[in-house]
Amino acid sequence: VRLQSKEQLAAQQACPPMLSGPQHVDEHSRSAQRFVVQCPLCFDDGVLEESVVLDCDHKLCAGCFKRYLESKIGEAQVAEDELVCPIPRCGTAITTAQVQGAVGGTELWEKFLQFRFSLWRPGPDDGTMAACPTPGCARFVVPAGMDIVECPVCRKKLCAKCGAAGGHQGVTCEAYEAWQRENSGAEQSFEDVMAELRWRRCPVCRAPSERASGCNFIQCWSHACRKRTYWCYVCGKQLSRDQHYSHFPNGPYKHECCTPESEWVRRGAPEAGAPPPPGSGAAHAT
Repeated sequence: VRLQSKEQLAAQQACPPMLSGPQHVDEHSRSAQRFVVQCPLCFDDGVLEESVVLDCDHKLCAGCFKRYLESKIGEAQVAEDELVCPIPRCGTAITTAQVQGAVGGTELWEKFLQFRFSLWRPGPDDGTMAACPTPGCARFVVPAGMDIVECPVCRKKLCAKCGAAGGHQGVTCEAYEAWQRENSGAEQSFEDVMAELRWRRCPVCRAPSERASGCNFIQCWSHACRKRTYWCYVCGKQLSRDQHYSHFPNGPYKHECCTPESEWVRRGAPEAGAPPPPGSGAAHAT
């Protein structure tokens, strides 16, 4: 019997013998598989270090993640509760760092920053956000307590609360808006056109909408609603998302719904069975 010293035994324990033959191949294969992940969107296998790992631990291939960002940013869906993990029922927010890591330095990144900035709102102690009435001009923060402010870009004066050009010193915003409605025929003319063409307004943001085609279950894409509002084009009433089919007894493509006709929002309401006029609008049939 060959005796071994304590030093030899310790060395063997620290450095276990190398595997050879089929056993070695199987161990290497299992080790390699631990670094291969399948993208849940395209189902292609990829290397872990080349994938995007979200905070929820869902792993996407770089190509799918970039295409997802292109879709969401292209539709201005960049709020923290909008730009989320694409896996159904996950909802984990995609961080700014993850977006930058995928598209930083590109036009898509710049667009993301612009949309995110447009969503920013000052805190309760920071004042309010005002928008210059000049088309395409600036949005800026107005300190609390100010009535008339000057746009820092074009230097035009405006009401700090309602944004009316020139302001309306000594008159409330409500009274000024009422005076404008009474003395301007343009708004009434537009309402007449809406009624004639059977257009409707979103019941939440009041954006003019027209159903060009598709079903009568409408999703509002306006900047105010941001796809969060659903409503019926037949009756004009707001709906929940799960009423896509239950609100329409004969299907959402028929001009009939569960709301009694006496309760329909009257302006521009189409008659039952009447086809919608062609055109476009801020709302989309889903």
